[in-house]
Amino acid sequence: MAQAVTSNTTETLTLVVKQTPVEIKMPYNGAPVMLDMNTVFGFKGYNGTIVRLQMSKGVFSTSGNNTTLNIVPTGNIDIQLLNTVAPKTCANFMQYVNAGNYGAGFSGYGDGLIHRSVPGFIIQGGGFQLGRGAGGGFSGNYTNVPTFANVTNEYKTPNTRGTIAMAKVGGNPNSATSQWFINLGNNTNTLGPANNGGFTVFGNVIGNGMSVADAVANDTIVNLDSTLGQVQTQLPLANYTGGDGTISNITPAGSVTTMLKSADNYPRGQCYPNPEGLGFDAFGNLFILTSPSSANQFNATGAIYEIQPGGATGVFTSGLIAPRGLVFDGNGTMFITDGGYGGVVEVFQDGSGSVFVSDANLTNPQGIALASSGNLFVANFDNGSNGTIFEIDPAGNVTQFVNGLQSPAALAIDSNDNLFVASFNNGTITKITPEGNVSLFASGFNEPRALTMDGNNTLFVANYGNGTISKITPGGVVSVYLKAATKDPQGLALDSHGNLYASNGLAAELSNSAVATSALADFQYVVVGQPLQEFFATGLPTGVLTLSSTYGEPINNHISITPVHNQAGKIQVTLYAFNLQGKSVTTRVNVVVGLPNITTQPAAKSTVAKGGSLTLTAKVSAPAKITTKYQWLLNGKMVRNSTNPKLTVVSGAQTTTLMLSKVQSAAAGNYTLQATNLLGTTVSNAAQVTVSGS
Repeated sequence: MAQAVTSNTTETLTLVVKQTPVEIKMPYNGAPVMLDMNTVFGFKGYNGTIVRLQMSKGVFSTSGNNTTLNIVPTGNIDIQLLNTVAPKTCANFMQYVNAGNYGAGFSGYGDGLIHRSVPGFIIQGGGFQLGRGAGGGFSGNYTNVPTFANVTNEYKTPNTRGTIAMAKVGGNPNSATSQWFINLGNNTNTLGPANNGGFTVFGNVIGNGMSVADAVANDTIVNLDSTLGQVQTQLPLANYTGGDGTISNITPAGSVTTMLKSADNYPRGQCYPNPEGLGFDAFGNLFILTSPSSANQFNATGAIYEIQPGGATGVFTSGLIAPRGLVFDGNGTMFITDGGYGGVVEVFQDGSGSVFVSDANLTNPQGIALASSGNLFVANFDNGSNGTIFEIDPAGNVTQFVNGLQSPAALAIDSNDNLFVASFNNGTITKITPEGNVSLFASGFNEPRALTMDGNNTLFVANYGNGTISKITPGGVVSVYLKAATKDPQGLALDSHGNLYASNGLAAELSNSAVATSALADFQYVVVGQPLQEFFATGLPTGVLTLSSTYGEPINNHISITPVHNQAGKIQVTLYAFNLQGKSVTTRVNVVVGLPNITTQPAAKSTVAKGGSLTLTAKVSAPAKITTKYQWLLNGKMVRNSTNPKLTVVSGAQTTTLMLSKVQSAAAGNYTLQATNLLGTTVSNAAQVTVSGS
């Protein structure tokens, strides 16, 4: 079997600015203006929509005694849609993309699935999703993609290698819904007009995306029959080792089912030196505490590693001595227990830090938790029965909260400020109320060393002794959540989707319902060109206008610019656009707010008898502190006041109300009102005047 690609392919799309500067003029007290990113940014050499399939596979990786789940990106398949060739089919495809039916991209709720592979012919997807549970983790099966109405066949382009086309039901040319396939070979004759009216090609794979598609086709093809709830006879599996090709899945209830691989946007297989505590900040960034005491240490001091949701990873800060536990406050400040400093270190969002508390009683601080009051609780470990929980207020004052605990190693706190303490040596979990009342909550654990609590007050316990993860309901019911899937787990953290992470010598994700031993080729869709993936603006002054964008939302390609009522001015904004590799381009946006706003247009059509009278009126809203001048035009030429009885008598030519009397035939035509201030000019709709009896 050919070796599959195991890293991201080289970026083939060059982000460019299509318009600079961007000029926007906004009426005073007017409606918001939507700025379309398609007109501002694009990709060099390509027009129209580009859709990216972010491909990945899941395998186990072992280093010494450390085993972790690797969710390995296998590259991107970029597809340029042929909107002019197959407009209905492209619109149908984008309907599924925008609805998240093919996979929800960066929001992480469900991946698409390559469910059919025929080497040399096609790989096929769009029919199934990897299922997600209520918490965002996998539900234990995969599901059919919800479909919309059939799309009319638009066969025009041959099915050559590197094209993408719609799949359909035999004998019905107009039966295509959600499923598509990528042509691996030249299928011009096989899939031409003689075969069910021809299969509609609606896009081309660009860049080196076909190397990624070929890698999927080179994976082992397995007949899973109905093992996964669907009959799949040509399913591509990565790193297949025999058996039925399924994956062990431990549900939140502890039952074992068959499931496909877990996936999200975090990298896997990163090796971190002796990882200890884990934690997520409010932006979804994962922080890993590493200790220099490991035999495979990489540096002389403890460090904090950061993994961002987009995949970027690196050292966030260093200089720690013996970091153990971490917690974030509402301001994004990280508090870390560090025995080397004899207390708690605080690290700010920019990576700078200082010793928050150093106390002689904190000889071996380990677990840490934050109460709703803002007070910290720290577990001071003792191998005997003299372990202590200390309480630290925001000013750094340290007081003893509870004493006489045996080997307290980890803390967690629920929504009612009840504190839970893991006792490493005797395998128990103790509950301490806010008033300091101590009781046994659960027992029977194997060297519990890490705790984390979800939003439903469900407690997860990392058993260092046997590598399992236990789950405890708020009522104290204990179950095995994950069986022997980690090695020496030392830290636990939950992300916002309910995925559980454990540190065990490697930073590894444990989905809340799946662990992979071999995995399917799966993907997530991201629209990366026209519209772009993400953008934002800077340089906005306060009080003149507001700007809102959907940063990180791949489908929405607009920003909304809303003028603040009763304000006017000229603003220059810098607009940024990013591609998936973090490369950016910028352009200037010049915004003028406060042009005269014609709120009531003159009557569209009027008829006046020759010799009669007519009044045209418009209403205008304009900044009071800026002079506004008015001028009526007839067929684009300036109208002047006149009292000549041989001509039409005109008054109000430089006001918002134009009065005509003793109307003559020459007065017929299109009238417009021009309103001008120092910020610019606004012209009304045309008012067509007809003179009867001429």
